[in-house]
Amino acid sequence: MPSYWFSSIPPALALVHERLWGVIAFALILAAMLVQRFVVRRVAQTFVRRPRARIVKLLVANGILLWVFLFFRYEGVPFLGARFWLLLLGIGDIVWIVAIVRSFLKVPLQKRAWEEDQKKRKYLR
Repeated sequence: MPSYWFSSIPPALALVHERLWGVIAFALILAAMLVQRFVVRRVAQTFVRRPRARIVKLLVANGILLWVFLFFRYEGVPFLGARFWLLLLGIGDIVWIVAIVRSFLKVPLQKRAWEEDQKKRKYLR
């Protein structure tokens, strides 16, 4: 198993797998554009918008990095085309997703604070 992930010269990808990899990367970029357009822009409060914008950044980063890794793998660059980059990308995604979930869990607290602030401002005007 470790020899599979840490092989410095992995074999070439089959054409089907190259296309699948490219389609997944394209789908991530497209999903990021759709989330940005239809979800993030429609939210007025920044405390609700920020976690959703982090999802867009995650999708874009993954799409671009998958294309970069596919390019190096296609060209047969030994170190930069290795499989362990995908393993590192997956670990980084897990950490990023945990951070996004934590920011989503903070939204109700921030919403309550915002509503209290709005009540105070209502009487100060």
